[in-house]
Amino acid sequence: MSYGEAELKYIVTLNRTITKLNRLNVRDKDENMPLHLSAAVGNTSTVQYLLSVGSNLRSCNTRGEYPPTLAA
Repeated sequence: MSYGEAELKYIVTLNRTITKLNRLNVRDKDENMPLHLSAAVGNTSTVQYLLSVGSNLRSCNTRGEYPPTLAA
């Protein structure tokens, strides 16, 4: 499986999980959402997907960090 195929499979799985659980903006103990975590590791495809389905770009975590800040 190529990198592109693996990434597509991951996004499809993520879409099904989010749809099933209706938890797009779920947060961890540090108030990070999937968008924060994807931005922090540089997973641009997942960031684009999460934004396209309505993830909140303007949410901050407990350290006052926003997803765009983490992506920089």
